[in-house]
Amino acid sequence: MHSLTKNIIENTNLERVGRRIHLEDIVNKNPAQLGLVSKNTLTATVEAILAAVYLDSGKNIEPVQLVMARLGLWPEESEQLAPL
Repeated sequence: MHSLTKNIIENTNLERVGRRIHLEDIVNKNPAQLGLVSKNTLTATVEAILAAVYLDSGKNIEPVQLVMARLGLWPEESEQLAPL
């Protein structure tokens, strides 16, 4: 796997992005976890958002790359785009 791709999809990176955009504020929380959102839940939520963009765009990768750039997950384009 290419090192850039590996860094993008690394769970720690996806969790960082999820916390930076405050996904834990809108994710349904498990009462058993005392209202905390786990690393795995944040990672899965970021992945689900990207998958939804891919499917909703008719399986077009370009909108996914745009969202990834806006989230700071696609470094080549992120500097060219306005911040969130």
